[in-house]
Amino acid sequence: MSRQGNRSVGMNRPCADTWPITLGYGYSPGYPNSTETHYGIDYGTPKGEGVWFREAGIITFAGLLGELGNYIQMQSDRDASLWWGLAHLSVIQRAIGQVAAAGEVVGLSGGVPGDYGAGLSTGAHLHEEARVGSQWGQRVDPDSIVLESTVDIARITEAMNLVWSVKAKLESHTPYYRSQRDKDALKLLEAVIATKEEAGLQ
Repeated sequence: MSRQGNRSVGMNRPCADTWPITLGYGYSPGYPNSTETHYGIDYGTPKGEGVWFREAGIITFAGLLGELGNYIQMQSDRDASLWWGLAHLSVIQRAIGQVAAAGEVVGLSGGVPGDYGAGLSTGAHLHEEARVGSQWGQRVDPDSIVLESTVDIARITEAMNLVWSVKAKLESHTPYYRSQRDKDALKLLEAVIATKEEAGLQ
């Protein structure tokens, strides 16, 4: 499943929930030997799945980068000292200087050994990393970064106030015309849908 467009909250991974984490950040026995650290998070995506960044930013690198193969990197709009990277891509869909929104597809997963852009991958997957301090600075656990919610709190509050006011009116024993009741019920439904969409809920 590929996901396009923005998501306001819950952007806690760079690919669909369908694909599991296959290798976490840090020490992992056997990667590629017992003394080496894995500086990122690997997701078990097959080739050709849409991938994205967890938050919005400006693309700072897009191309081949050694063992990481096809690599796309962006600098966070929220924190100028933070860079996100996605590696082993089969296709890169953004260029340096372009803006990427959180959840907006910027490339397709790859990692199939022997394919262009796979780098030193041993199997199809997506590698995500985060760097702090400078573009090629210290790599940290992507899951250790706390992302701020981009939900418009005022809009949520307004929608919820409407939900409760209409709900109370619909549940009251005060008689009123059916046509108005139907209009109020529709208003309630629209407010609930708007609230869920803004909050990134299903």
